Amino acid sequence: MDRSILQKIGLTEGEIRVYLAMFDLGLTTVGPIMKSANISSSKIYLILDRLAKKGLINYITKNKTSYFQVALPEKLLSYISLKEKELQKEKAELAKLIPQLKQKLKSREEEKGAAVFEDIEGIKTFYLSLLDYMKKGEEYYVFTVSAEEMKRKSIQAFFWGFHLKRERKRVTCKIITNEKFTYSWMKKAYSKFKFLKFKRTNQEIPSNTIIFKSRMAFLNFKGAPVVYVLKNENIAQSYAEFFKSIWGKPIIKN
Repeated sequence: MDRSILQKIGLTEGEIRVYLAMFDLGLTTVGPIMKSANISSSKIYLILDRLAKKGLINYITKNKTSYFQVALPEKLLSYISLKEKELQKEKAELAKLIPQLKQKLKSREEEKGAAVFEDIEGIKTFYLSLLDYMKKGEEYYVFTVSAEEMKRKSIQAFFWGFHLKRERKRVTCKIITNEKFTYSWMKKAYSKFKFLKFKRTNQEIPSNTIIFKSRMAFLNFKGAPVVYVLKNENIAQSYAEFFKSIWGKPIIKN
């Protein structure tokens, strides 16, 4: 029998041993359970109490002696349903807490004027925070990822998933690249995206740079991925004006 599923649903090793042993014992007192499951007297009552609270065993008391019996196996499903309800309740409580935590994070970032997001999970967190920061109808600017990095399938898949979320929020992203491969790939992959616009230039431009409102982000995908976010309205405005000056020039199509 594969016992791992019982561990996955939250039963401890002791609870599993007692629970499975009771299928062979029927209605019984504590002694045979301790012997069959190899559980000490100091732990057996705690384990039986937890299993009873989970609805997995039943017990009665006769002449001051407790008798225990395993419940129907279907009770495992009832236990899972109860855990799901508890998780939904916890999820709802967390949903109320998240805006408060986000406000604390926002206040900290505004105080420091800078933030660092490390590794791929940090990159994902950054992009989610970017979308959260932008409002419907707003736009941000990108000097795009280099061709060498854009050829990586994992990078392509990541940006595809992100832009799907961005489209649903109707936030416009404008991208400038001076890489032929990157432009060709974006043209093919993003052609149906309504709020994603891109151009190719032959000018020297900064790579992996995002300008959004009074913030800028500098991305590095080489080695361990990292994003440096800087809040400086003057610098962000300067980069935005540089971006717009290139954006206004004729597009290079090949």
